[in-house]
Amino acid sequence: MVTLLAAASSIAAPPARAAGDDAQTGGEQCAAIPPGFGHPSFNLTPVTLQLVQPSVEPVAATDGLIHLAYAAQVTNTGAQRADIVSVVPVDPLADFTPTGRNLITDPQGRDVAGKVRLFVRSPDDTVPDDEGTQPVLRFSTHVLAGNAGLMYFDVTYTEPALIPRLLAHEITLASSTEGGAPSTELTNPVPLGCKALAVLSPPLVGHGWFANGACCSVAAYHRTNVMGVNGALQAFSQFAIDFDLLGPNNACCNGPFEVLTNWWGYNAPVLAAAAGVVVEAVDGVPDNQAVGKVPVVALADLNGNHVVEDIGGGRYITYDHLKLGSVRVSAGERLRPGELIGRVGSSGLSGGPHLHFQVQDSPSPVDANGLPFVFATQLLEGRVPESSNVFENLVAGPLTIDRTHTGVVHNLMPARNGVFGFNLSQ
Repeated sequence: MVTLLAAASSIAAPPARAAGDDAQTGGEQCAAIPPGFGHPSFNLTPVTLQLVQPSVEPVAATDGLIHLAYAAQVTNTGAQRADIVSVVPVDPLADFTPTGRNLITDPQGRDVAGKVRLFVRSPDDTVPDDEGTQPVLRFSTHVLAGNAGLMYFDVTYTEPALIPRLLAHEITLASSTEGGAPSTELTNPVPLGCKALAVLSPPLVGHGWFANGACCSVAAYHRTNVMGVNGALQAFSQFAIDFDLLGPNNACCNGPFEVLTNWWGYNAPVLAAAAGVVVEAVDGVPDNQAVGKVPVVALADLNGNHVVEDIGGGRYITYDHLKLGSVRVSAGERLRPGELIGRVGSSGLSGGPHLHFQVQDSPSPVDANGLPFVFATQLLEGRVPESSNVFENLVAGPLTIDRTHTGVVHNLMPARNGVFGFNLSQ
């Protein structure tokens, strides 16, 4: 499994290099696409598809796949309802032939590839408002005139050589007349691999760290946190991970989960994942005592106690929800990889003790686009099967862990629901 998982950014950009390397301070690596290069012939497109992020970065993950994960705004600019038959990623330099395998589901396991999470609810949406405690994310293939929404993609490959240099999309719409033939639209290309991947050291220590809400195959939680920020859609947490520590009992806690100190991860050390400079350090936000409930917090306190670190190359790391009083660094301070910066807490918008960890292209944790990253070394200890509500299972008792594929892996992003050992020599 590990041999085919070299960092995939080498296809369209220089290979991934260690974060903090002076050679990476140049930021973007892609030249502009020349006019007409990889563009389709002129075609009218009443349904438009515009990527939220400026480029797509291929990243190899611990699930054995290389991922192109991204979100796009889909808008029906026409005067009639658009019925989407399919949206297929294509290679514009290979006569717009399909590329990769786009497979993405909602939290309930339903296929949502090529479907739109509408900004305005469709009249034919008959899904109940509440399917239990897990929020319903509404997806549809019917887009009313003037309506718009978000579409999520996870295009995967098994070999780096299969990844195209540019990416476009073929949109097939049902005919507006009964019995008519479907129509096809092609989109202009977008570049791949414009930012070298950050190669990081894991920010935690020990066995049993569960990658909750990690990328990429489920349109939920971090992947769907696309918000309007300062006049633009920002997918700031699309590659974020909530690291929950599982104890020897394969559960979150040593006792009732409602007690913060019963959580195995509470007060665990949080380490700098790369060399860099602190641009923001916040402490003073209390840990939430109502564990298991999403708190109501002020906008300024969403991240709780946190640290933002500039690691060069137009990339920043955010470490969120740190324990009150534990932040050990201040703005302007230079960090070394492995340096203690704080401890795991439950401050800010947090329902239980965990470390929210993300890389983004701006010093703001929210006014930014999330970036993929890899850890130089980690121990893959297993995987928790997919569930529509991982938090409920996490606090209900021991999690089932599939330990079929385990071992030390290098230069890979932790995949969704993986369980990992980090910095085990410390």
